[in-house]
Amino acid sequence: MAAKKTTSSTTPPPSFEEAVEELEELTERLAHEPESLNKLIDDFERGQSLIHFCHASLKTARERITVIQASLQSDSEDATTTQSPSADNDDVRLF
Repeated sequence: MAAKKTTSSTTPPPSFEEAVEELEELTERLAHEPESLNKLIDDFERGQSLIHFCHASLKTARERITVIQASLQSDSEDATTTQSPSADNDDVRLF
């Protein structure tokens, strides 16, 4: 049974949302239902793994947003340079 717990502490959750939910459960358990020292350490280790997973997920999301914004900015600039000078007054920028 101990091998199963070790495996779950290194297995990342399928999604960011599930990782956050599991972190909330771990935090609640650590704060209100402390068991043995070994269980506390296992929970702490799992929490650290989940935090690392969440940070990596957020970093990836930020990078994707930056790429999307750069692409939109580039498209917007390309559209502005191809417009006639009289159309510049009507240009609406969202970003």
